[in-house]
Amino acid sequence: MRASAALDEAIGAVRTWRQCDAAVALELLLEQQNPGGVDAEATRVARVVDHEADGRSDPDWD
Repeated sequence: MRASAALDEAIGAVRTWRQCDAAVALELLLEQQNPGGVDAEATRVARVVDHEADGRSDPDWD
């Protein structure tokens, strides 16, 4: 279930970055040549999002 959540988050991030729908975002993730496959790419995208997040602007940020 954890990989699915990471993939969903990555699709959402790519949709925002590229202004595309979920199907196109998934295709873009699948096109990446990450040796770990789409799950590894999704995890990488999630790390980028988490790294760029500014928690100070979100009252729910832990």
